[in-house]
Amino acid sequence: MNQTCRIYIQYQIKSTYIKEYENMMKKVIDYLPSLGANQIDWYNCEQDTYLESFSLPTVSHFVALKKLRNKRKHSIFGMLDQFIEGGIENIQIHAIKVQ
Repeated sequence: MNQTCRIYIQYQIKSTYIKEYENMMKKVIDYLPSLGANQIDWYNCEQDTYLESFSLPTVSHFVALKKLRNKRKHSIFGMLDQFIEGGIENIQIHAIKVQ
């Protein structure tokens, strides 16, 4: 049985790159549905800390997405590396299975 997952991704953005990051996130949000994501939310939860949340249809989708989010050479996700404090390896990704 496939279980839907709710994904939460949190990271801190370098304060000097907020505008550039926000512009890049428009591309990320447009791209996520091609990976099966829906119910996409993205917001600033603290000063320079941002949170993305969305649903994926299966755990397998989550595993694949997690690998892509950590690739600096990915044409979209890799562009975020320059904006995130400590780079993309410092993003926190969590999945919760939904019944």
